[in-house]
Amino acid sequence: MSPGTKTTPLRIFRHSALCRRRNSLWRALVSGTGAEIRPYHEDTDWVRGVVEERSSRKWPIGARLSPRFQAVRIYQFVAVVRTLSQAFPEAVQIKLTADYNGLAGRTIEDARAGSYYSVPRTSSTDSRRIDIDATVESLLGPGAADAAALLLNPMLRLFDGHEVSAEFVRKSVKELF
Repeated sequence: MSPGTKTTPLRIFRHSALCRRRNSLWRALVSGTGAEIRPYHEDTDWVRGVVEERSSRKWPIGARLSPRFQAVRIYQFVAVVRTLSQAFPEAVQIKLTADYNGLAGRTIEDARAGSYYSVPRTSSTDSRRIDIDATVESLLGPGAADAAALLLNPMLRLFDGHEVSAEFVRKSVKELF
């Protein structure tokens, strides 16, 4: 790392599967270090209620993981980091860390009615940590979706090699927002 370069490590954690609210906690320090702690969106009572109301499927808390939801949530994380980086004009490099926990036994599924995966993909590994180094400049424009895919795919590969592209991230963000 060159002199004057600040590294901003941020981490995503998952609360216990019993955390059924969408609340997340952000903490940013003047040093440029920050953290976000949040439950999986798939584990909220709201998502479970919507899925079970709109289809005959059951959506048990702690049993599903939606690549579409995860793509949007990690993109939001990268976008917030990109925005926070503006408070540190001398920062050139950013270290992004994502910790995913509580994955073992979860199956890839989408909450959207009529959306099904033809092959069940279940993780037998409980957690994954992903670190990437990015420049502040690389997170501008389409680079945010690229960084999001880099932070997401190592975790998704635990589900029998599933992966998504940066284009999938961009489409998911447009769909849900």
